[in-house]
Amino acid sequence: MLRSQASSLTLLALSAVLGGCSSAALQQERQAALVASMGPQAGQVFYVVEGTRLPAGRHQLPPLGDGGTEGVIRLEGARGVELDLRGVEVRGQSNETCNPDAFGFGIVLVDCQDVVIRGGTIGGYKSCIVLQDSTRITLDGVAFDGWFGQELGSSLTGEDPADQLEALENAGGEWTERYGAAIHATNCSGLVIKDCSGRHGQNGIVCTNVTDSQVYDNDFSFLSGWGFGCFAGSRNIVSHNRFDYCVRGYGHGVYAADHGASGMLLAGHSSDNVIRSNSATHCGTGLRIHGGLDLLDGSADGMGDEGGSDRNLIVENDLRFAVTAGLDAAFSRQGMVLRNRIEGCREAGVQGRYCADWVVHENEIDSGRGSGLKLDHSQGWIVSDNTLTYNEIGVELSWEPEPDIESGPFAASYSTRSEGHWILGNTFESNDLDLVFAHSEGVTLHGNRFDGDGSRLHVSEVISADDPDLDLETVTSWLQGFDGSLPSGHVGTCSLSPWQDVEPEALTQARRIQDPPSIGDQVVNAEVLGVHKGGLETIVLGSVGPWDFRSGEPMPTAARPGGLLGGLRWDGRWFSWNAETHDPRGNLEGWLALSEEPLVRREVGNFVQPWGTDDVRRTVGTKQFGLVATSTLHLDVGGTFRLAVTSDDGVRIFVDVEVVFEDWTWHAARRDEMRLDLGAGEHGLRVEYFQVDGASALTLGLVRDDK
Repeated sequence: MLRSQASSLTLLALSAVLGGCSSAALQQERQAALVASMGPQAGQVFYVVEGTRLPAGRHQLPPLGDGGTEGVIRLEGARGVELDLRGVEVRGQSNETCNPDAFGFGIVLVDCQDVVIRGGTIGGYKSCIVLQDSTRITLDGVAFDGWFGQELGSSLTGEDPADQLEALENAGGEWTERYGAAIHATNCSGLVIKDCSGRHGQNGIVCTNVTDSQVYDNDFSFLSGWGFGCFAGSRNIVSHNRFDYCVRGYGHGVYAADHGASGMLLAGHSSDNVIRSNSATHCGTGLRIHGGLDLLDGSADGMGDEGGSDRNLIVENDLRFAVTAGLDAAFSRQGMVLRNRIEGCREAGVQGRYCADWVVHENEIDSGRGSGLKLDHSQGWIVSDNTLTYNEIGVELSWEPEPDIESGPFAASYSTRSEGHWILGNTFESNDLDLVFAHSEGVTLHGNRFDGDGSRLHVSEVISADDPDLDLETVTSWLQGFDGSLPSGHVGTCSLSPWQDVEPEALTQARRIQDPPSIGDQVVNAEVLGVHKGGLETIVLGSVGPWDFRSGEPMPTAARPGGLLGGLRWDGRWFSWNAETHDPRGNLEGWLALSEEPLVRREVGNFVQPWGTDDVRRTVGTKQFGLVATSTLHLDVGGTFRLAVTSDDGVRIFVDVEVVFEDWTWHAARRDEMRLDLGAGEHGLRVEYFQVDGASALTLGLVRDDK
């Protein structure tokens, strides 16, 4: 019965592809023709026979089923067939820009094998192609344009913390539910995704529990989330793709945050993957690797035996100009980072946290505003034969107490110290500081080239890892580089180990990897293509994502912060409150009474943070304070409007003495929207806000809703 219902829904959608239905008889006739051409079989929604083509042209088809999850073209149990979409455009919504209201799925494949989807353009859905429980599916030359993307709250006045993507939460299918994608595959193996492209959306290719697959020669750039995201996926090859400008949190000279966006993402125990010859420049993070949140709470399988996202091979990628790090790895082991180009990143070229036994070999790590290589709470990294030039710090090793992790399940199974690193044969030139070591043990240096004479080297509390009584002069000599050169920097509270003329076995293995597995031949080098434009200053964000300057699209007009509220002046009153006597969640009347004698009363512009100005913040502090603010909005023309509120913690919004929004709780930063019908004329506005502790946020925006 359920399959029959699904079949009816699918045939109805596809009959619309054939031209729509003006009558029941015509619908029945077209469905009959479709059945004859596609050959339905028992136990399937429908079966696409070899060579089936949908009529050319543009077709707007809303998705069917609960929440649109039935899609508009659906295959269940299909075997060995091809769906040819060349010359076909299928859209769920007519809007061809990144659309926060897009919903449902476009093409859905469930329990299919050896199916090819070739060509076509798809857009206007939350997820355009959804693959579930399928093997050996090929997506060849499919274009995606204008699918789901969240509206961004950050502006050139500052960042909105509600823009943060929860990139690590996907054990329950959160990526599909929250964020969608051009392509989303779950529980699949043997996929081939090639020559596909996508623009004007949030996430490109997103895989959950996908194994033994190939992703190559694709271009998913200028997105506001992930170009390629993989959760619990292993033995995949990702090569010769372009994932540039996947970014959602940057205003040049104002603020910089990755907000969870990255060109490529491996998370949740994604191991033994090959990431080769891809371009992921100008992203929040070029490539992010994280073992999984379950390692931190102790629920991970194999605790004590395996790390997180382990043994990934990262070779010859372009990871330049990241808002944070070119490569950011956490809670993972035995990765190899070979011959990559990492330049101009704000925080680090390569960053490792709670990672062990990685090899970073023959990379170009240049011109970083932070550290070329930054390792925190990590063990056994081999850093060899890299060029580290024009960075603020060449190599940084550190350990600082993190009680939440140090006392948790991860630390019970794995070391969290900074120890056992090898710094071998690297070239350090023109860095502000070559080395900064603190609270690290057993560090071995040999054969490095420095451009200093030791005059800017500061050493304190450094001992031999094997012989604490060895004199400081001898231990310091182990820092010496090739031809007697010495680094600049600070080395303190550390122990060093002498070079024993024995190369680590992992480095020997890395040297042998000259031509690792790869497939595809797309040229990704921006200079070769003539599309390289510059550094981080070329990132320009609109309301839903980055400007695609390569396509010739006009640069987006900077949104006025706050929209219609942007020019308002607010009468604000800030005051302190005590949780025992005036907690706003239990004693609202008493809490409001405190606003009558505020610590600060000030006229300020529209709110992009809870204090209005920095001097108010210095006066009222960051814990247990309240705000009551009033203003007046004049509308020349009435209509429907969209109010956006980002809050952390409680907030209530009044329009003309009526509460139009309320989240009067202690909560992390989140963004909410609601539609308001407002007439022309004056409207009184009132904001009530409280902050408990921790992070804080308050941003308000109002725009006319033309939908």
